Amino acid sequence: MNLRIEQEAERVGADWFNWAVWLEGPESDLDQVEMVVYKLHETFPQPLRKVTDRKKKFRLETGGWGEFMIYAQVHLKNEGEVPMRHWLSLEGASLRSGAPRSTQRCVFVTSGIADEPLADAVHEALEREGLRVVRPTDDADLPPEASVRQVLRQAHAAVMILSERPSPWLRMELKAIAEQRLPVIPVVVGEHSVQLPTEVAAAMEIRIKKGQPLEAAAAEIAKGVSASTAF
Repeated sequence: MNLRIEQEAERVGADWFNWAVWLEGPESDLDQVEMVVYKLHETFPQPLRKVTDRKKKFRLETGGWGEFMIYAQVHLKNEGEVPMRHWLSLEGASLRSGAPRSTQRCVFVTSGIADEPLADAVHEALEREGLRVVRPTDDADLPPEASVRQVLRQAHAAVMILSERPSPWLRMELKAIAEQRLPVIPVVVGEHSVQLPTEVAAAMEIRIKKGQPLEAAAAEIAKGVSASTAF
């Protein structure tokens, strides 16, 4: 087979890019493909992405701020598999015209480890509402505080999901959020009360019942955040 991964990237802010990857090759070879499973960097909320759309050449569209190796497992209709990889290069990406970053609200979403499944669902629900979402990342080249500040520079507000008292990591993020003077929308899971530091500007509070179905809770949170006039 003569298949390869192609890409395109578009700069939409000072340090944010929208990008896409897809399969290129002879039509006869593409016709043999059933699906492609892309493995993104582990900092993505869902690093494994399955694409089955043959008409779009198994195109995957998403966004981020860094370069990394994309691994792909090409599943064939004859039950064979072809491993592939592609280095996502953002150097020289074109700047989007007519769509400055300020026209799209950007939300920083974070949570404790126990609430990560809900944070992932909220991430997707917010994107369906037309908001851009950024998340905490593990940048080996930066101290944790500097990495968080770098991500926060893209955001207009922060959503913090809390089912228990903020951990030391979340308290560090709250300090960085306060330094950036971003409004915070706390999402409280359960009946407990949450007291944020006085220097943090809480825009509103969203309360979710414990045990509520994940997708329903995420949709409710996204609707509340999207309707907020705080940012």
